[in-house]
Amino acid sequence: MPGRKPKPPLLMDNNVQKLSKLVLDQRTESWNKLEVEKTLKCPGKLSKPAKKEWKRVMRLYDQMKVSILSDLDQRALIVYCEAVAAYDAAQHAYKEIIENSPEKIAGDSATVLLDMMDRQSKLIAKQSEQLCLTPVGRARMGIQLHKVEKEDGISELLRRKREASQ
Repeated sequence: MPGRKPKPPLLMDNNVQKLSKLVLDQRTESWNKLEVEKTLKCPGKLSKPAKKEWKRVMRLYDQMKVSILSDLDQRALIVYCEAVAAYDAAQHAYKEIIENSPEKIAGDSATVLLDMMDRQSKLIAKQSEQLCLTPVGRARMGIQLHKVEKEDGISELLRRKREASQ
């Protein structure tokens, strides 16, 4: 049975984990090696709707102020974008069946489309978490707000006094 997913070193509370300095340094070093600086390019083999989703998602990643994607994630992002495109196409076709011939809703084509939408939605949900497109995925990667230590009363008073005198 797999254990817990690892936390980024910045979010680890050593009072809870009780790790040695050597282990913490190793984790920090390996985490720093994962940092990414370049942007992924949209592959030409994607379908047109998948390319549209790729561009939408990459714009959102650019707004996150955290580089989390590398070339290693390209395949997962391709799968996600194609799944979104397939889901949207199946949803559009199902909607047309409902609007044009409501008596065929229980037919084979409607069932096939519903099955396809179900499979694609499961794939989208799985890839979304892996790519930090969900709140849970972002929290696991530590992209949410870092722990903010509250000032004690005296520190806050001194800080306010310094700010007032400047």
